[in-house]
Amino acid sequence: DEAGLYTQEEAADLTSRAEAIGETYGMDVLFLTTTDTQGLEAREYAAQFFLGGDFGYGEEKDGIVFIIDMGSRDAQMVTSGEGIRIFTDYYIDKIWNEVRPILSEGAYYDAMSTFLTDVEYYCREYQKYLANPEAYESEYQKEQESRSLYRHFPDFCLHCGRGFRGVRAQRP
Repeated sequence: DEAGLYTQEEAADLTSRAEAIGETYGMDVLFLTTTDTQGLEAREYAAQFFLGGDFGYGEEKDGIVFIIDMGSRDAQMVTSGEGIRIFTDYYIDKIWNEVRPILSEGAYYDAMSTFLTDVEYYCREYQKYLANPEAYESEYQKEQESRSLYRHFPDFCLHCGRGFRGVRAQRP
């Protein structure tokens, strides 16, 4: 926490959770804060920090890093090894869309807590996929199927569990 965004207790809690996720799923989960990326883009700085710090599990250096650069007011996620396969662009966007508003409020601990919860969820889902790839249907696949149904049947009401969407009133 080079930027001093967390109390000692918050940093300890986040570190403990990140380590537990890492041990459970075999990947390093890091959160990095800084005020100076030494002239690098936040993403490059995080990648160099990760590789230079000898982080990552196994030969492929499996892991994910979330960096908050207070110097340029930027935040990024960087993946390595198996992390690249788990955290596709789709899932990175999903995590980002949850974390971004929290970061904007300046609630850095809550943002990283949300990040860790999401990382754990997607790692668990990936393990389910590995256990039975033929039967597993990802969140992405479900969303694509839902969109496809809506495109083919736009005049019908699709119940999505949180209300109705796709309702179009038509009169004969």
